[in-house]
Amino acid sequence: MRTMSGRGFGSTCLAMLALQPGVLCAANASSCKLMQLAELPIYLDGRRTVVPAKINDADAQFVLDSGAFWSTMTLATAKQYGLSVNYTQMPDLQIVGAGGSVSAGITTIKNLSLFGIPYKNVDFIVVGSQLGDGVAGLIGQNLLRYADIDYDLGHGRLRLFITKQCRDTSLAYWVTAGDKLSVVKMESTNIRAPHTITTAYLNGERIRVLLDTGAAASMVTLRAARRAGLTPDSAGVEPGGLDGGIGQRRYDTWIGRFTSFKIGDEEIQNARLRFGDADIPADMLLGADFFLSHRIMVSNSQDKLYITYAGGPVFDLRRKPAAPAANTSSGTGATDAASAPAAATGANASAAAAGTGPAATGSASGDEPKDAAGYAQRGGIYAARNMVDRALADLDRACELAPENVEYRLARAHLRMRSGQEKLAREDFDQALKLQPTNIEALLARSVQSIRERDYAAAAAVLDRLELLVPAASEQRVALAQLNFAARRPEASIPQLDQWIKLHPEDAGLAGALNDRCWARALVARNAADAQLDSALDDCNGALRRRPGSPAMLDSRGLVYLRKGKWDRAIEDYNAALAKSPRQAWSLYCRGIARLRKGQKADGQADIDAATSVDAHIAEDAAYYGIAP
Repeated sequence: MRTMSGRGFGSTCLAMLALQPGVLCAANASSCKLMQLAELPIYLDGRRTVVPAKINDADAQFVLDSGAFWSTMTLATAKQYGLSVNYTQMPDLQIVGAGGSVSAGITTIKNLSLFGIPYKNVDFIVVGSQLGDGVAGLIGQNLLRYADIDYDLGHGRLRLFITKQCRDTSLAYWVTAGDKLSVVKMESTNIRAPHTITTAYLNGERIRVLLDTGAAASMVTLRAARRAGLTPDSAGVEPGGLDGGIGQRRYDTWIGRFTSFKIGDEEIQNARLRFGDADIPADMLLGADFFLSHRIMVSNSQDKLYITYAGGPVFDLRRKPAAPAANTSSGTGATDAASAPAAATGANASAAAAGTGPAATGSASGDEPKDAAGYAQRGGIYAARNMVDRALADLDRACELAPENVEYRLARAHLRMRSGQEKLAREDFDQALKLQPTNIEALLARSVQSIRERDYAAAAAVLDRLELLVPAASEQRVALAQLNFAARRPEASIPQLDQWIKLHPEDAGLAGALNDRCWARALVARNAADAQLDSALDDCNGALRRRPGSPAMLDSRGLVYLRKGKWDRAIEDYNAALAKSPRQAWSLYCRGIARLRKGQKADGQADIDAATSVDAHIAEDAAYYGIAP
């Protein structure tokens, strides 16, 4: 979710001019007509709604983000695609996201293709914050709010309509007799207030909710949770880890159970939701989890939402697991469990349910897919809903129908890894690399597997190949840095982090990147007088200024002091880190070494024994860098 401050943007009126209108359809018992401008396929990567694109003829992917006021990309993406960025056209432009505000520039894509539809001279906002690995940017409301939009994520479809004489007619054209429909008034949109915002009730308290396909999971603000009766100290509330968005600030979140969430005539009882101190222009985000479990028509022409429940968990707290990394603190807590399937109750039938609403072409179909692409797309939807067996069956069929397609094999490989089928996943990765030896995604996955097997030589060989293949300004550079850490090559991670930090001066992940570089520099230092340690200390202090009290960052600074021979300072940082994270193996092991250096033999050995009980490889890993009792 993003908003804008500063001088107003002039509307480009881009989106609908390029689309070919479909048939104007007569309404049943109504003069209302819907004209379908386009039916567009949506692909799910985890719970990200990904759309294929081309930037000046180069392949790209964007996330469809109904919470973004304007289409956005990062400075790194602009550099990767050779786009110039103008910071003087609107020098006071600030983008406000969940993590605070950041300065921004503007770039223009001369030729942009979305779903194969061409656009000319499209303006994008450019920020120094990471928007998501593997995507070029976000498609926001400047390209969405000019039409009425049928979000049918459950069938992998997005449909855009214009209406004629439909002001008082239901637009839920897919509803049949017996279906339950909620019709909800939404706030009017304009160029300065483009977000899709409506009213709901949380534990009976009226709240404003923002519909945000760019958010993987729904979230309540801390202030709204308190109004609804929940605080971080309430019974049953658990830590939910750190979260963030555009902006430098990461914020704590918690997970709690709310007695009731009601939107329109639908009520979800005993909903488990994340809440946190996010800076958003509403009380709650309804994210991709809500969209996957519902079909939603956003009628900008009527200022209404039409919502039907489509099945499955309404709110889902699962998160995609991260690749293995060394001492990185940019991730979130490990307490994210999937919420139980919520009960949707009490909805009134409408005129559309009775067959009096408008007809329209391109209605959703539950038919069996007809080709490999259809099976792969449906498999992605099943995977997003955590229906792993069904997802694998569809991806099996996609690979059978199109054995030469690398993307289908990679999708199946990742799902096999997720379900513990590592041997089968390796076979898919191997076959993908036979078909496409320079595929970056497959090579990244291969390096992860080698690291898990502690085959560091094999991982290094793959990472060296990736160094030559990954574009210099790519967001994947930070992934390379973290994988080099895990492969015992901290010296190779430092240039990657240098570049990422330069291109992301206002990113929420900057503190984590500084911490990683501090850790890398501390590991490669040759002796206590090495200048690397002074640079490492600057990085750690910078990270801790942005995230005071972080156990991972205190652990990194403790290592700097340990390598400088400052035993008391090291022990002080390790004590603080372990007070918050008592099973942090590196902190225990290195505090033990510092205590031994001070002659505290019993305490030192107790720490080393505790560290070994947490991580059986800690002594071997530390000794590799010359860190030993």
